[in-house]
Order: sequence, then C-alpha cells, then structure tokens
Amino acid sequence: MSDTSEERIQLQEREVLQLRRSCGAQLIAMDGVVWITVVGNIRDIMIQPGEALIVPSDRLVYVSPLFGAVTFAIRRVRSPVTSAVKECWRNSMARIRALFGWGVGAAAKMASARVVSATGASNHGDDQKVIAEVAANHMSAK
Repeated sequence: MSDTSEERIQLQEREVLQLRRSCGAQLIAMDGVVWITVVGNIRDIMIQPGEALIVPSDRLVYVSPLFGAVTFAIRRVRSPVTSAVKECWRNSMARIRALFGWGVGAAAKMASARVVSATGASNHGDDQKVIAEVAANHMSAK
C-alpha cells in the first residue's frame, strides 16, 4: 500500500523554492516553465506544463520560474523501497565511500543490504543511523 501526498505551489518571477531531502519526489509543471537546479549536477533542468521530473538525489534542489510565474505540484509517494529510494541510497553511499576513502567493502555492502530490507521512503532517520553505524564500525576497524 502506498500513501501519496501532493502539494501545488505557485512561484512568482524571481522567487526561489528550496527543497531538502526530496529524493524520489515528483515535480510536475502545471503552468509556465519550471527551472530546477539540483546542487552538484552539471546541468539544470527545465520542465514545461505536463512534464515531470523525479528528483534523483537528496541533494539540495532549487525550483524557480524560468520567466513569469509558474505553478507546479510536488508529489511524494511513501511506499516500500522504490527504485528511486534505492538510487538515493546508492548516491549517498557513494558520497560516504568517497568521504572516507572506502572501496565497496563489507561494511558498505552490509549497510546497503540493511536499507533494502527496510520499508518506506520516509525512513531517512533509519538511513542516518545506518550511515553513522557504518562510519563508526569503519573508524574502529582502523
């Protein structure tokens, strides 16, 4: 069973909305051209009315009108681990491995397996606990 919530937002020219922890959320353009910047991505994304984008990571996202005003919807789905959530986890683990200089070792595999068995896209707190446990185990092993 999944739980979907949708929020419609209107932004005027030069207004900017900041989204945090929105991996897997769907942004749907209703009126006007929506300009989307995912921090760390090389390219910005523009969506027109009827088009949508699934936010690819938990990085900070900026949403604004390309020109004039825009109306768009943010649709969030909470369900058993979806491919978008798995992708967010893989992106997060890649950043952690790079930060600590890890390869794809046993600790990273263990953490990945643990999250895949979890349910729901809203368990960011659990993800953070797993990340902290993996980091602590890795640091104590050195």
